[in-house]
Amino acid sequence: MTDRDRRSVPGPFAASTILTVILIAAAVIFVSLAVFMVLELWIRLGGAAQKPLHDVTEILYFLSGIGLFATALGALAFARQQVHQANRLHEQSNRSHQATMFLELEKRWKEKPLKQSRQAILDLEQEAEKNLGAGYSSEAMHEILERVRKDEPERYERIMRIAIFLETIGLMAREDRGFVEEDHIYALFFPVIERLRSRFDHHFQQRFEEWKRRHVEALLAQRDATAVERTSIERISYRTHEEGTYANVLYIFDICEERARAKLPSAGR
Repeated sequence: MTDRDRRSVPGPFAASTILTVILIAAAVIFVSLAVFMVLELWIRLGGAAQKPLHDVTEILYFLSGIGLFATALGALAFARQQVHQANRLHEQSNRSHQATMFLELEKRWKEKPLKQSRQAILDLEQEAEKNLGAGYSSEAMHEILERVRKDEPERYERIMRIAIFLETIGLMAREDRGFVEEDHIYALFFPVIERLRSRFDHHFQQRFEEWKRRHVEALLAQRDATAVERTSIERISYRTHEEGTYANVLYIFDICEERARAKLPSAGR
């Protein structure tokens, strides 16, 4: 919310003024109707000359109409003010929630497990450059990672900690959740994500395909699937199935690649 937006939102004084107007208008209606009823009763009982009293009742009718109109306007103005106030509080709450979440992510990023993971990745990259040269491909890194996964499971687990961290962020950024805005992810983590994407994308793709094969086999084993069902199953992707292995990491890779290709900084979105 900009400063201009904040200035446009009525404050407590405005709300108090509107309520005062509503109360005054309601009081005018009440007094006018009360006097009108007394005079009308008096006229019907013939207690006074009817012509002057009839004129008075007409005036009271007029005052009641003004009071009712003022009450309606005041109620509308008060409702509008309440909506503005609710929207402002909601936005402030959302911003506070986002700030808390980012601070928590930053805290996790600096903790020992992820520090160890980043160091393990750096060691792996240096090993790959030494054996394959600086221009090695994501496919070549996949072969190295598969070897580490098979022969050095503890080292592989340490390397993949950062992927689990990104899995959490990717899950929160999914459109059906929206806990974290995609542009914020791009702004905060793009350098890290882009580096991992350029080196590890093929490995994560293969890990997801590995999960997909198991998932499809399990689905097909449960029933005699029709040709249409088989085609639908084969279209499973990390975009549609967030529970797949590293599906949310691949989702984040897509987010940052799209932003980088379009050259749209997060602040401009």
